[in-house]
Amino acid sequence: MNKGLNITNVLKTVNSAYERFDKDACLHSLQVAYLTLKICKNMDMDEDTKNSLVIAAYFHDFSAEKQICVIH
Repeated sequence: MNKGLNITNVLKTVNSAYERFDKDACLHSLQVAYLTLKICKNMDMDEDTKNSLVIAAYFHDFSAEKQICVIH
């Protein structure tokens, strides 16, 4: 039994909450992550690097969203 954190479940949960907050920003994050995945596959990157880059791509605008919330 794997007792570690399942990153897929974490990302699904975060995405669900993010989508309720801002659907357009959520879609943008998913698109950037998908494009990153395609690039990584074309570059034949190892799984750990690919996973890290896709996750980073998905979260790349989260700090901007936080700043928007604080301003409004």
